[in-house]
Amino acid sequence: MRTKRTIMIYLVMSLIFVCGWFYLFRENVLMRTIGTSSFPVIWGLLSFRWTFNAYRIIKGREKYVWLSISIGLLFNILSNILWIWNLVMTGAYFYPDMSYLLWLFTYFFFFIGLIYKAWLLSLTVSHKPYVFNIVLFMIVTTSISSHYLIRPILIATDYSVGLTIISLIYPVASLGIIFTTTYLYYLSKQTSEKETILFIVISFSLQACADWGYAYITLTHSVYTPGGWIDPFWLASLMIIGLAGLRAQYNATSPVLAINNERQSHETLFPYLSSVVLILLVAQSYDWAFNWLSGGVTIVFFVIMVRQLLVIKRNEQLMEEYKHLAYHDALTGLKNRVSFKKELPSFLAFSERHHTSTVLMLIDLDRFKTINDTLGHHVGDELLIRAGNRLNRGLNGHRVYRLGGDEFVFILSGVDRETCIQLAEKVITLFTIPFHVKGHEINVTPSIGISMYPENGCDSASLLQNADAAMYLAKMNGSNQYCVYNAELALAHERKLTVENALRHAIEKGQLFLVYQPIVELETGKPIGMEALLRWVHPELGFVSPGEFIPIAEETGQIVSIGEWVLREACEQTKRWHDEGYPYLYVSVNVSPRQFQQVSFIQFVYGTLQKTGLPVGKLELEITESVMQDPSRSTKILNDLKYLGIKTAIDDFGTGYSSLYLLKELPINTIKIDKAFVDDMITSNAHSIVKSIIQIGRNLGLKIIAEGIEDEDQAKKLLQDGCHYGQGYYFLKPAPETEFTTYLTKVEKEKSLG
Repeated sequence: MRTKRTIMIYLVMSLIFVCGWFYLFRENVLMRTIGTSSFPVIWGLLSFRWTFNAYRIIKGREKYVWLSISIGLLFNILSNILWIWNLVMTGAYFYPDMSYLLWLFTYFFFFIGLIYKAWLLSLTVSHKPYVFNIVLFMIVTTSISSHYLIRPILIATDYSVGLTIISLIYPVASLGIIFTTTYLYYLSKQTSEKETILFIVISFSLQACADWGYAYITLTHSVYTPGGWIDPFWLASLMIIGLAGLRAQYNATSPVLAINNERQSHETLFPYLSSVVLILLVAQSYDWAFNWLSGGVTIVFFVIMVRQLLVIKRNEQLMEEYKHLAYHDALTGLKNRVSFKKELPSFLAFSERHHTSTVLMLIDLDRFKTINDTLGHHVGDELLIRAGNRLNRGLNGHRVYRLGGDEFVFILSGVDRETCIQLAEKVITLFTIPFHVKGHEINVTPSIGISMYPENGCDSASLLQNADAAMYLAKMNGSNQYCVYNAELALAHERKLTVENALRHAIEKGQLFLVYQPIVELETGKPIGMEALLRWVHPELGFVSPGEFIPIAEETGQIVSIGEWVLREACEQTKRWHDEGYPYLYVSVNVSPRQFQQVSFIQFVYGTLQKTGLPVGKLELEITESVMQDPSRSTKILNDLKYLGIKTAIDDFGTGYSSLYLLKELPINTIKIDKAFVDDMITSNAHSIVKSIIQIGRNLGLKIIAEGIEDEDQAKKLLQDGCHYGQGYYFLKPAPETEFTTYLTKVEKEKSLG
């Protein structure tokens, strides 16, 4: 803003000085001639410096545009210096022929620079939307020039070739420059250079007007005198071309992407106004002598133009609607991902110029997918609308974007870390009030990831990626909190990406394997089955904990293919043990919620049993309580499994979203008491919970299995409380198939000896 103000002050003050000089010495031809010839040298040198600096600073092919323009300015300066020298030496006020020739070189290099610039822009920007405007403007301009300048020149020179060329060279050159700058102007509307190009357009338009004015004066047999009304136009043209070079330097050192595909209303009206001007000039050329035909044609023209303008107005309204749809989320009305990607670079460029920060705050709604699947998409959509409205009211609405799903992002500019954290805490507070949607009271919390420019990234992609990493860690730490990206988090995020990429090839490279932990009768210690547990050893990462890679597999969707591999391997190995003399064993396999919701899940399970030959009664699928969030679909899947004879168990019972009613309604066979309750059985509260779970399970006719038994006292207490089955380190740590086979052999020997 300060730069623009300085430019305007420079331009206005310079023009005031020039006009003041010419007015002050309006009766003194010598002083007017001195001003007319010397001012272009002064302002030409300044403009040459700015345009040549633009050539030096700008990189790539763009620099040669400014080299050509600066050379043109140099010829202009030389021509005026020659005029001054001629004035001093001969006392003649009129410019010499050599100056006239040097000015031709000025136009030549100007024209080369403009043509080259137009060619560069045409490589990246389409001119098709503006062809009509450009062609119509060229027709109008050519018609006016031909009528008022070219035709009179031909008549005045009696169609002499030599005189005609000399007389027409400037008007025609100006016409060519006008056509080129018009083309440039329309192309620049879709680039960040529109202000620079606007300076160029204004500069050469003033120059063309001055040239045409000079030609018109000479045609009307008037005498050109230095310091007349034309000269300020030439001087203003010189000043503004220098300002264009100055603006180009600014763009080169502080680039800001600003693509604009909008067509302003004045641009739409421009060709029609040109046509009106042409009609009026035609009428004036006939001394306004209308007849019925010409009057009718004029009326028809105006009626068609009014109709066309109405159509244009309607099209502009439609374009505004389409633009709003393109840049706003249809559900919430907030700005969308397209707007975010378009506007974030502008915030970063602003921060770069003013040495301030830009902060991304990525907001994800915890458990939204569960709510959406349980209560239906109509409730989920309404919840997103309410959440978007709450964010919009609580924050600065024009900077809140919905990226998709349940992810929102907020851009902050020029704030410090403390302010950013205060705002994150405000967001968390906003969600402490439950949402009331279609008769449901829904409590939803946000997980917030924060990344800051330039500390956590210098471009849009890295900032968003790092905010996503911080948000992921906030979720892993228990949700309903914020996390600011830092170096430690960067390492964790890098580790996550490494694990994610390595996991994609773990099956094909044979890095995954299963271990088995026996499920035993607590009274006899005899194994009745085993739980198949997944393990991963990577050649570089070493042993990777299931607690680390399984959530990543869930997030990326790899859990489906991994889960299918686990089921096949477990069924094949159990069948081998059956064939080796242990037909009483069943295998329990964990199924992820994502895998459980697959449309082809039932068919895959049944197909696996058929391919491996394992009896259906010897497979038990363990599911977590989270599937209860969609009871109708879960009930159907469980009923289908039951119909096939496949048993099901609820793993980690008591730690999720248990509902006694759903427990009663769901067709399951087994509940497994979570290890956390078994560990704390020495306290009265935990022991009471365990006893209650056992009692509930027995009343519902379910098999009860206690997980994580580590000593004999725990096993005895559980047996006394009515739990007859268990698993844990007390019996055997999870073991590979060879060790587990050894364990089975040992148990069989002890049984035969007993």
